[in-house]
Amino acid sequence: IAIWAANELGEYELAAEPFTMYHISEVWETAIFTATINPLTSDSYTYYATYPTPTSVSGTTATFTLPATQNGSNAMGVRDIMVATPSVGNALNAEKVTKLDMLFTHKMHAIRIILPQNTMNDMKATRVEMVFPTAVVGDVAVDFTDPTAPTTLSNGSNILNIEIPDNYQAGDYLWAMIYPTELTGEVSYRVWAGEYKTKEKVISLNKTAQPSHISPMSIPVPEPEPATTFIIEVPKNNLGEEFNTLTILDSNGNTIKSFTPRANNIYSWVI
Repeated sequence: IAIWAANELGEYELAAEPFTMYHISEVWETAIFTATINPLTSDSYTYYATYPTPTSVSGTTATFTLPATQNGSNAMGVRDIMVATPSVGNALNAEKVTKLDMLFTHKMHAIRIILPQNTMNDMKATRVEMVFPTAVVGDVAVDFTDPTAPTTLSNGSNILNIEIPDNYQAGDYLWAMIYPTELTGEVSYRVWAGEYKTKEKVISLNKTAQPSHISPMSIPVPEPEPATTFIIEVPKNNLGEEFNTLTILDSNGNTIKSFTPRANNIYSWVI
C-alpha cells in the first residue's frame, strides 16, 4: 500500500510511502502493513492510503495501471485498486509502535468466470481473451483523499486477457478486475491453448459494472478453430558459428516468426 501523512499545516511528510504486507487474516478481511520510515514530528496527522502503490501522483490524483493481461488466480487483490477513508492519528515514530486503522474501499469491478471444461482438443486451456463493447482496462486515476470520488480511465482498451493458472480445474473460478462502466452490447471471447485457439463466441450484456461488485460468468469453451502447424528442422548449420536468431519471412520480407536456438533444432508455429 501507499501512505500519505499530512500534518496540521497540510504539508505531506509522507507521500505515497510504500508499506509492505506483514500479515493477512485467513478470511482476507484484515491485513497488517509495516515500513521503516523517518519519525514524524508533529502531534497529529491525517493519513491517506491507496492499494497498490500508484505509478504516478499529481496533486491528490494517484494513477494506477489496470493491466490488459491478468492472471486468473484467486488473488483478487493483486489487480484491485482501493482507496482508504482518511484517518486522523498520532505521529508514527520509532519510540512507540503506532497502530493506524484504515478502511479501504474497492474501486474496481470483479468478474468471476467459470470454464465448465479446461481443455481444447485434449490440450490444456491457457488463457481467455475477451473483447468488451467499451474500454475496461488502462490507466485509472483516483483521488487518494476521498474514497467516494469518481475515478477516470485513460489509455483504455476493450481487450482483456485472463491467464489460466496451471492448477486450474474445470469448474474453478477465474478472476479479473475491470474498470466500472456500462456494459451494454456484445462481448466476444475465445479460449487459447498455447498457440491454438477456439472459434469466437459472442454473448450479450446489459448491465452496470459497479465498483466493489462481482459479476459471475459461465463461459463454455467454443469449438476449436482450424489451425495449421508449420514445422522447420535445421539439421545442419553452415554458418561456421552458432546462430542467435532464426527468422521466418514471407515473400514480402515481413517477419512471420522469430526463434532463438533450440537444442533439438526443431521450430514450429501455428496459424
